[in-house]
Amino acid sequence: MIAFTADNHIGVTTQWSIKERGQDFMDSFHDMVDRLVKSKDKESTLIIGGDLFDTPYPPAHAVAFVQREVMRLHRHRCTVLGIDGNHDVSDGHWLEVCGICRLTDVPLPVVAGDVGLTVCGLDYRRAAEMLTTLREMADRDVKCDILVLHLALGELNRMGAASDVTAAEMMPMLKAMGVRLVLLGHIHIRQSTVVDGVMFAYCGSTEVCSMNEQKDKSFEVIDPVTLELSHVGIKTRPIEHVVISTEKEFSAFEARIDEGASAGTLFSAFITPDVTDGVKRLRAMATGHNALMRIQVMRVNGESGPSVAGAIDRTTGIIGLEQAIGLSFKPDSEEAGLIKAILRTPDSLKVTVDNYMKEGGAK
Repeated sequence: MIAFTADNHIGVTTQWSIKERGQDFMDSFHDMVDRLVKSKDKESTLIIGGDLFDTPYPPAHAVAFVQREVMRLHRHRCTVLGIDGNHDVSDGHWLEVCGICRLTDVPLPVVAGDVGLTVCGLDYRRAAEMLTTLREMADRDVKCDILVLHLALGELNRMGAASDVTAAEMMPMLKAMGVRLVLLGHIHIRQSTVVDGVMFAYCGSTEVCSMNEQKDKSFEVIDPVTLELSHVGIKTRPIEHVVISTEKEFSAFEARIDEGASAGTLFSAFITPDVTDGVKRLRAMATGHNALMRIQVMRVNGESGPSVAGAIDRTTGIIGLEQAIGLSFKPDSEEAGLIKAILRTPDSLKVTVDNYMKEGGAK
């Protein structure tokens, strides 16, 4: 079996001011390793596509954790290969310390079952340098089936950036090298595309790094013959969006917390100024029940808060979800998720096209 993961970000110390999130990042990685060691394959390979650590200077406990997990894989005859990402770029230092074989521009043979494949990898680098390196590899007649990179692919990066590298720019070199599959880290959303017969695939992060990602995390398993990918789910902490705009909604949420029915869930709570002392009361609730909450004030009619609330009004009408997303928001973004929550809330916050346009939502 050949498995692929990326953007694990081990060593996060806190996220959204919630210290427990650091352990969550390690737990999700541990769950992935559990699934690999329990597989029936006598020999397997795990490829890490960069950002294994959250920083080039990870805390000692994070390094020790990864070392233990890699040792577990080695004991079960699983080879671990990897590259540096932009977060943990260290010239392969941490890969070596953790017992991970660093992928380079020299093809490395990988055997899965009766099939032999070759894999190359390049650490994170700027667009121009990436293209130059690929040209040099093609000029040297380097051949590999799988190429591992850490970059924002222009065709799949919905935000877009001048530093992106496009599949079209890389294609002449990839064709010359015989590359059939490009495994990508850097974007935390699981997605893929085929360009001129070459598959480009992100596995996404193993833990939620921002609210505009998929909440269902996984790693990829690669078919050694067809190089097709399939997802294997990873257990992560549940994350639930909650919109609170009235005292009745606050009381209903408080009752859920009191009952302990959602213990272990991380709540991303959006609360409007209509709820008196809402933030203070939510913080007290979180402290008193040891509940995990990310609390944000939602702006209504020009008040301070997240920018999405510029599209929120309590007057008339409701904007269609598809139209709202089409105007500005990415389909899987935090803003789009909030709109969905609003649309599911009867007699609560409503979104109007008129107010949306007045607030400058459509750029």
